[in-house]
Amino acid sequence: MIEEYLSDEEYEDYFPKLDNLRKKIAYALPVEQNMSILDLATGYGYFAIEIAKLEKNLKI
Repeated sequence: MIEEYLSDEEYEDYFPKLDNLRKKIAYALPVEQNMSILDLATGYGYFAIEIAKLEKNLKI
């Protein structure tokens, strides 16, 4: 298995280069109103931000 790591500078621009993969993953999740989502040790929280954009009443 080959692992590659990104620097902090590279990470910010990485997902837009993947055709907004982060947003596509967030939209594929079964998110419902008033749902609570645990974001535990997931790095910078970029996925949580995308998920939070889906529904105003989410608790992350």
